[in-house]
Amino acid sequence: MTQLKKAAVCTDIHFGKKNNSVLHNEDCINFLNWFKQQVESDSEIDHIMFLGDWNENRSALNIETLNYSYEGAKILNSIGLPVFFIIGNHDLYHRHTRDLYSVVPYKELGNFRLIDQPVIVPEIGNGGALVCPYLFHPEYPSLKEYLHLETWWGHFEFKGFIITGASITMPSGPDAMDFIGPKHIFSGHFHKRQACEQVIYVGNAFPMDFGDAGDFDRGMITYHHDDDEILFYNWEECPKYIKTTLTELLNKTVELQPGSRVKCIIDVVITFEESMELRASIMERHNLREFTLEESREIKLALTNT
Repeated sequence: MTQLKKAAVCTDIHFGKKNNSVLHNEDCINFLNWFKQQVESDSEIDHIMFLGDWNENRSALNIETLNYSYEGAKILNSIGLPVFFIIGNHDLYHRHTRDLYSVVPYKELGNFRLIDQPVIVPEIGNGGALVCPYLFHPEYPSLKEYLHLETWWGHFEFKGFIITGASITMPSGPDAMDFIGPKHIFSGHFHKRQACEQVIYVGNAFPMDFGDAGDFDRGMITYHHDDDEILFYNWEECPKYIKTTLTELLNKTVELQPGSRVKCIIDVVITFEESMELRASIMERHNLREFTLEESREIKLALTNT
């Protein structure tokens, strides 16, 4: 059995997000083509880990989204390396069982191994690795039998980590400090790239909503089991979400990158006509996907009192 030494890792791509947006699904395909290029440019990479949440909607799959999703899976399969494909919570049909999930057809892809139960994969790393799907909270105590393994891969839901935005954390749930033993626990699930002690949340493939605003550290990682090297790679062409104020915009203290979605808080008084002219001008000048204007609380109060 040949030991697998270097992993290329991505997670949380969410085909079908934004009400089955074609633009989002095309972003997913573009990301996977970029991911494939990164993998093929590094001859040391010998396996791929996808850490869960391939699809967005747990109860129904739009036919157009299904085609994008399958096209994306074929891109991963075409790399020609083993793909350990973890089932995330969004992939599940039921909220309390893993019996049914939306990616089951990908079992037929030659390089895919779908992970719907915790399993030790002996060929990964030094002495094997735990590869684990999304677990329900009562299942976490059973993980203690795997503490002797150096590396865990999964879709874990540990308390205290940031769920979304800059500071909204998971208030309850399993405690990562109950699982001291593994050198690294790599996880999908929470979209912000973050690490604490032995736990590393890889971060979603690319920003997907204003909860990710201003945070472009998204893409993929590689991990080499022998030299313990973790490298993070950002997808520089990723969709970007930006929150700003009208004052910052007028003073040109914020950079609006082409293709961004921008939410601008109106913190100075302007007329409706001026706001419409500003929106049209900004959209055209910066080639944005979206530009919305929202009145600040102070402006709303001022207008109410006039």
